[in-house]
Amino acid sequence: MRIGPSKAANTPRSVMSALRRFRDAENGTTAVEFAIISVPFITLLLGTMSVCVYFFTVLETENAVWQGSRDLRVGNVQNGSGAYNGLTGDPLKDAFKQAICNRMSKPADCFTGMRVLVQSRTDFAAITEPSCKDGGGNLISDAAAKASWNAGGANSVVIVTGCYTWDFGGKLPFFNIGNMPDGSYLVQASYAFRTEPYN
Repeated sequence: MRIGPSKAANTPRSVMSALRRFRDAENGTTAVEFAIISVPFITLLLGTMSVCVYFFTVLETENAVWQGSRDLRVGNVQNGSGAYNGLTGDPLKDAFKQAICNRMSKPADCFTGMRVLVQSRTDFAAITEPSCKDGGGNLISDAAAKASWNAGGANSVVIVTGCYTWDFGGKLPFFNIGNMPDGSYLVQASYAFRTEPYN
């Protein structure tokens, strides 16, 4: 088939016109731009949320240990008064741990994942940081935590340490902080104080 002179002359002009229309078209540019920035934006958003959840959990654990330790500071635990009336031995220690866990957002999860170490010293200079892990790097057993329990007496220097394994800590997106063999994260909070001169 032969193209006439008029059609042959218009062909380059048609191609140039089509190229010009394609170059000037702006349909879909917003979608393309969003696709380019969406991955870094979502990564940054999830990372920020993960850091916030991490700091909330650490602050919540510290606050629970601090507030729960008041029962030791005023002598309720040592004297078996108030909520500890008639309790001795392991039931007393479990009740104290439960008092700390009641101040957490998930008390049941806290009770199974928390170890409470209570040590009494003669003065603040004698305080040493307790270890929340056993020789294998796992969380110490509840029996080992209770075996080292020493609440002291009036005017004693006491350090209370809460060792909480946070399961969600090893599953945070873009913020892997798991430091335990099972992938969870160990949150450790300590509070040192001198008990009051109670009777």
